[in-house]
Amino acid sequence: MNIHMDENVIVTLQRRKIVTETFRRLPPRKKEKIYTIARELLAEREFDRVSLDHIAAGAGVSKGSLLQYFVSKENILSFTAAVVLHEFESFGKEHFRRETTVKTRDRLLSCLTASFGFWMEPPVRFLFLMRYFTPLGGLLPDEILVSLTENRRRNIMQIVERGISTGELRPDIPAERMVLLIMGVEQAVREEIAYAFDQIDRTTVKNSIERLLSLLWQGIQGGRG
Repeated sequence: MNIHMDENVIVTLQRRKIVTETFRRLPPRKKEKIYTIARELLAEREFDRVSLDHIAAGAGVSKGSLLQYFVSKENILSFTAAVVLHEFESFGKEHFRRETTVKTRDRLLSCLTASFGFWMEPPVRFLFLMRYFTPLGGLLPDEILVSLTENRRRNIMQIVERGISTGELRPDIPAERMVLLIMGVEQAVREEIAYAFDQIDRTTVKNSIERLLSLLWQGIQGGRG
């Protein structure tokens, strides 16, 4: 899988002192290699069981060089999460740009299905999501966790507000409350996937989303829904 790392993200991370100038000046392919290895190792093992030696060996650099790039393992995690988040945001923008469905229910199904498609391809993304993108994890800076939540809230709100305006969603339920309910569907599907990850495929995920969304839809649909 080709990764196109946005250099603007790296510049921002340098300003926040998550990566060093030395790392920013590395060739793109080397940065991408470090990111790929870090994401894989951090997703598949507990944070305390991933050593700098593991990451350095996988990336083909010395431990000393790795510390010149990041200073700490915590910074490597923050860097990895920030790049994953940027990939997700870029994916979401592209999805909405190409979206052709019209009905609100179909748009919600398409949005949620596409989102899970992103996290499950490659599967290591989903493992990384479940291990670190949670307030209970306590390992990522709050701004990264908030950014993921806000990204999802913003995308779903776009669909909900349009659905209210077309009469497909109830006008007497605040849009923000509907967004939270739909994000609850997302969370329920995540937990279903995590429970039996090795047996889950895209069809199963879509079926789970459709089932839960149908239950929710009975309570939020408007007169034209």
